[in-house]
Amino acid sequence: MNDYGHGNGGDPPPPILPSAGMRGPLPWMVAVMTMLAMLGLAAAIGLTPAADALSGQIAGRATIQLVDVDPLVRRDHVRRVRDVLRDAPYVAAMRTVPETELRAMASQWLGDGVIETGMPLPALIDVDLVESGRSSGTDSGMSRLRAAVAEVAPSARVIAHADWLGPVAGLMTSVGWIAAGAALLLMVIAAAVAVLSARAALSSQRATIDILHLVGATDVQVARLFQRQIARDTMVGAGIGGIAGVFLVALIGWQLQLVVATLASGSHRASYAFILLLPPLIVAIAVFFARLSVIRALRAMP
Repeated sequence: MNDYGHGNGGDPPPPILPSAGMRGPLPWMVAVMTMLAMLGLAAAIGLTPAADALSGQIAGRATIQLVDVDPLVRRDHVRRVRDVLRDAPYVAAMRTVPETELRAMASQWLGDGVIETGMPLPALIDVDLVESGRSSGTDSGMSRLRAAVAEVAPSARVIAHADWLGPVAGLMTSVGWIAAGAALLLMVIAAAVAVLSARAALSSQRATIDILHLVGATDVQVARLFQRQIARDTMVGAGIGGIAGVFLVALIGWQLQLVVATLASGSHRASYAFILLLPPLIVAIAVFFARLSVIRALRAMP
């Protein structure tokens, strides 16, 4: 048999453009980029709706704190505040926190010594203001609430939940957008790595390309060879990174399920299905730009 047949045990002929495969850096770099992009997108999907849910929960809510040391005066102030707010048009709901609940919360943070020493605890009244389509309406209701409470209980403090937890919701929103931007940037970097790999392969196979041109191959046909090679390597890398990304997202989500159960309710689990679209999207973008880069480089060759 001649050198071009299958005389050596029927082995297929070697590829025209040999690929390093898993021994090369491209699949592993794409795998890392894919995994990190999936983690970033998962963070964006989880944090942004959770921040919106938290903002909705704290909007128009306040706690009235009565800190009088004398229990009789404190109870009288609680009664006066409840009487003045019971029929207020800007109050949607009102609840006095039971003393047993206050002592349980204090014991959780300060220990059982709170009960043993008889430390006086402030009285707390939770108030939900009437919802308004405009933030100015909520601010007006909060101002009216403070004025009404100050009139009957000057020593009372009105604590708006938005003043305490508003920065937390803003931080969560910012981190979510940063994570989304990082995921997009990683997709661009994965495409850039594929382009650089294609350019490097193009330079190393210059002699083979010249032979292909001599036998009549066009630039588009030669670009298809590189496209198949890049697609094969990026698909392997995106597959590995996708499996690792799904595993890590599921693991982190399971660990945080009990910690942030109330915040996570703001996001829908179905939204996480978009994470599965990242690996094929990264492959498509990388192959597309690698093909354009190769065709442009081939046309620039003498």
